[in-house]
Amino acid sequence: MPTVKEEIESRFQSRFEEMAQQIRVEFPNVHAKVSSFLGGLKTENHVHVLSLECLFTEASATEPDLLALCVRSEHVNTHPEMHVDIGWGHPSGYVESDLFDAPMKFSDQTLDIIEAVLPKLYDRLRDVIKRGRPSNV
Repeated sequence: MPTVKEEIESRFQSRFEEMAQQIRVEFPNVHAKVSSFLGGLKTENHVHVLSLECLFTEASATEPDLLALCVRSEHVNTHPEMHVDIGWGHPSGYVESDLFDAPMKFSDQTLDIIEAVLPKLYDRLRDVIKRGRPSNV
């Protein structure tokens, strides 16, 4: 039986790689890359994150320069819960879009929902990239 990390990577990582390539072509001043990592390994609350990170290479030192579409799983060893969002890095931290109002139980049904809305999330990500700044400023 695959782990949470393996299941998420097998369902979404190749699509994230395709989206990253499309972003690099459409937005030459944005460095797009995909990462997948486990965190919190010294705690009982292990986390897995699959992200499509978009670095704005021409952002000033006072502007947020990182925007990411993240599929995040928490409590992966006990009762996995999922979050999916598009958010800015420091100094903003603003979340542009959150797929779920509350964490969702890790399940095939939840993964199917994410897979079904991934094209809309990608479109939303592109819209935010075009704007070039958080929508709350």
